[in-house]
Amino acid sequence: MTARGLENLPERLLARLWRSRGGGATLRSPDGRLLRVLYPGRPGPGAGPDFRDAVLRVGGRLARGDVEVHRSPAGWQAHGHHLDPEYDHVVLHAVARPSSGPSRGLAAVEVLLGTLPPPSKSRGAPLLPPLLSLRSLPPEALGRELDRAGDARFQGRSAVMAQDMEWQGTEQTLYCGLLDALGYGGHREAFRELAHRMPVAVLRAAALAYPDGERRGVLEDLLLGTAGLVPPGPAWLRLAGGTPMEPRLWRSARGRPSNHPVDRLRGVAGLLSRFVGTGLAAGLEACVLSPGPTVLLESLTVRGTDGALIGRERAGDMAVNVVLPGLFALARASRRQRLMAACRSHYAEFPSLQENTLTREARALLGASSLQAVPMNARRQQGLIHVYRQMLAAAPRVTCL
Repeated sequence: MTARGLENLPERLLARLWRSRGGGATLRSPDGRLLRVLYPGRPGPGAGPDFRDAVLRVGGRLARGDVEVHRSPAGWQAHGHHLDPEYDHVVLHAVARPSSGPSRGLAAVEVLLGTLPPPSKSRGAPLLPPLLSLRSLPPEALGRELDRAGDARFQGRSAVMAQDMEWQGTEQTLYCGLLDALGYGGHREAFRELAHRMPVAVLRAAALAYPDGERRGVLEDLLLGTAGLVPPGPAWLRLAGGTPMEPRLWRSARGRPSNHPVDRLRGVAGLLSRFVGTGLAAGLEACVLSPGPTVLLESLTVRGTDGALIGRERAGDMAVNVVLPGLFALARASRRQRLMAACRSHYAEFPSLQENTLTREARALLGASSLQAVPMNARRQQGLIHVYRQMLAAAPRVTCL
């Protein structure tokens, strides 16, 4: 197709063109360098660059960065990407029409979609280990490898949380992890900032001063008031004060109204209100020591008047990615073998979680034939994420080529 023909295509189709033909392509930069695309990147979730974590070979070095696709170079500024930090790691700007001069505010290399070679099955395969080495394994061996990879991810997350517990304590580490898990859809940084501004110790101390029936409302007031998402209520004015976060930090997410951060924070208030008496760690520990995942899942699920504020699927993500590795770190530090064994057992037996962009991408790279006979659970899904991240680990993340 001619450059003029490509210019007339919607950008979603241009993105599909990059996805189908970018892997394995060799491109030439405006300054004459050859760029080998080892991996064209995974489709970006929600707001942000079109493709994340593309892996390139530039000369003799590997580099990793994001890719943005536009019909013309002017799209970079027209869409405001030069002002958005989400685009700071874009290293390739793939366009249908060549630039007539330097693009203002763009540090990325511009490449022409019209110079991509025709699609090729061999070029569509992952060119980097370890995913490539897993494709040929029989189902039983692949399952064992995913179990090992899932355990490695669990141990890695637990080790990070153990370090965090040393400087900010167990309660705050678990609280930060839970809020981070609820920061999907472009709100992760805002949820992290909120956890810093309104620590769990302050929330618990404030809630303890009220009767059981009023605690959830007090926690909502403190969380939403600090977030700047609603006008400060009486509890926030009396107990917190200071300057709330800027509402602009809470960018609107795409998706269902129930995904709005106000509802998620009401869910956090409902969750924390269950553990005001015991503390977060002790309350969650009791759930983990119960047989099966049901008690833990129910403890992390929060319902509102019009539906779930924290649904069962999100509760599963929080259990596997935060609670189990966090309590395992606590148990290992205090040499509590029963709790360690319970965390391992829950993790190994936890049913499959909802798919996300990483598990879907790892599945696509491995191929349906490799996975169709492998029974899947949360541990093996975590293994998929681990081997995908291992694939990227050899290429350092850069901001320019």
